[in-house]
Amino acid sequence: MRGANPRVHKLLYHLYVVEKNGGNVERALERALLPGIKGEFYYSQSLVKQRTMLNYRAAKDLGLFDNGSNLEAMRRGIAPIIQRGPHAGDIVHVDHIIPLKHAPELGNNLANLRYLPESENLSRSASLDKDALTLSEQMRKAGWHPSSQIAELATP
Repeated sequence: MRGANPRVHKLLYHLYVVEKNGGNVERALERALLPGIKGEFYYSQSLVKQRTMLNYRAAKDLGLFDNGSNLEAMRRGIAPIIQRGPHAGDIVHVDHIIPLKHAPELGNNLANLRYLPESENLSRSASLDKDALTLSEQMRKAGWHPSSQIAELATP
């Protein structure tokens, strides 16, 4: 298990609780990111928000908030089980959009993480696919300075 995986599960659980209690999920996420404070997400806060909201919507679509055992697992940072769709019964994985092989410095950056069904994640290779190259470009525009390995591969 990667270091950021439990954080993703816990964050999405807490956003669900905010929404369940009538709060605004996006506003709560913005407050949690503390704009203006330099640190891990300083250059990518807007991307962290965007990706987190995509993961939150995916979690809802996959039915991850539909039962108490999933909610308890997520609250504790444990991967939930997909309840709906063709991957029902699969464990949800936290996937690195830009693989660690190419940018180990993004291993814990929430902008680089997404929910995928276990079977989809395990079938992915460590190649730089379209999603990885798109995110790489978005992060560069936000001020990220990639490792030389990804910079060489992503340069036309």
